[in-house]
Amino acid sequence: MSNIENFPRQAKRDEADELRTFSPDLWHGQPVPRRQWLVDDLISPGTVTMLSGDGGHGKSLIVQQLMTAMALGRPWLGFGTRKVRVWGMFCEDAMAELQRRQADINRHYGCEMDDLGEDMTLTSRVDQTSYLCRFPNRFEGGMVPTPLWGAVRASVKESGAQLVVLDTARKTFGGNEINDQQVTAYAVMLRRLAIEIGGTVLFTLHPSNEGISTGSGIAGNRAWRNEVRSMMYLTDAGKQAEDKPDIRFLRVRKSNYSASGGKVELKWRQGVFERVETTAARNWSEPQEHDSMPF
Repeated sequence: MSNIENFPRQAKRDEADELRTFSPDLWHGQPVPRRQWLVDDLISPGTVTMLSGDGGHGKSLIVQQLMTAMALGRPWLGFGTRKVRVWGMFCEDAMAELQRRQADINRHYGCEMDDLGEDMTLTSRVDQTSYLCRFPNRFEGGMVPTPLWGAVRASVKESGAQLVVLDTARKTFGGNEINDQQVTAYAVMLRRLAIEIGGTVLFTLHPSNEGISTGSGIAGNRAWRNEVRSMMYLTDAGKQAEDKPDIRFLRVRKSNYSASGGKVELKWRQGVFERVETTAARNWSEPQEHDSMPF
């Protein structure tokens, strides 16, 4: 009897237990696929992205600006973006606040509400519980997706969105943020959706006191940073914050497919954040030289 027959049989085979191997000769004579970007040198399709920042620094505004930019195919904070449909769930802002914010963003981009049409889908859940997964045991794995996750996934796929924003992780992650197994399971669930839609899932995160004091921007444990492919950290002006309340810094804390460690200075003007110093954004109508799929 073979060794494998000595293992207990599972009631249902999980595809995660399947092992698929290949040899590099599979690529022999094949062209190297070009890297694809949704946001220049920052966000790739098939990945999960995190935007961390303390409360009140403007994370929700930043991601609503990103959604608008991508729905229009316009630059975001000086970064070129690919025009795609977008979908966002906001758990801390009411519809009226989203509308006021959108009016300011539209003024910035010179567009009207109906210019966004079917390209932008929003939902506000400020008065509802919004956990997308739960864990029966606080200290172990065993994630159970909630019915809301099924509804979110169906709505995203129906909309055709390739950017999904979840604001925030604290309101959508129903686990223990210091348990790396649970954080990893949540991130894997989000990445499966990103791969399904050929896009990205971006969630916002409130950092812990340690994450703020060290400048890492993480909460709970390093799994939050390790399980995403790109991480941005939004901060104020630090010791000069009191004198410069309208200044923020968007710091690239992680980027698996491009350079990381840089920061972008932003200034709040007329309801939106603008990049203080900008370079010309990429022209997406021209062929790119270093584009390849990350998955």
